[in-house]
Amino acid sequence: MQYVGLADAHGLESFIPWTNTYVISLLNKDKAANDMVSMLFWRARANRHRHAVVYRATLSQEDANIVNDLVDKGKFKEALIKLKKLASVVEITNTLGMKKSWNLIPNDDLDPYDSM
Repeated sequence: MQYVGLADAHGLESFIPWTNTYVISLLNKDKAANDMVSMLFWRARANRHRHAVVYRATLSQEDANIVNDLVDKGKFKEALIKLKKLASVVEITNTLGMKKSWNLIPNDDLDPYDSM
């Protein structure tokens, strides 16, 4: 299974099942899946100061459940760390240095507006 989402200095913000979303979008001949990825991309661009990136990752269902459970519990940094460890493939667009940012996150110190 593949998952897409947004990650930044504070961890994994979203973890969306991509495989099913994309197939359903193709079957319905709509562009909902592409619109969703486009929205994620624009959100990442708007939050580059937090090193926001759009990713697509391939994980087993068991590993995806682990990551999703961490997200559901609000453990966003831990979820990103686990995603990076468990994913068999991770794709990051190279736009605006997002690949470099992927290697730097999670790290709260990268957010210039973070007062934690």
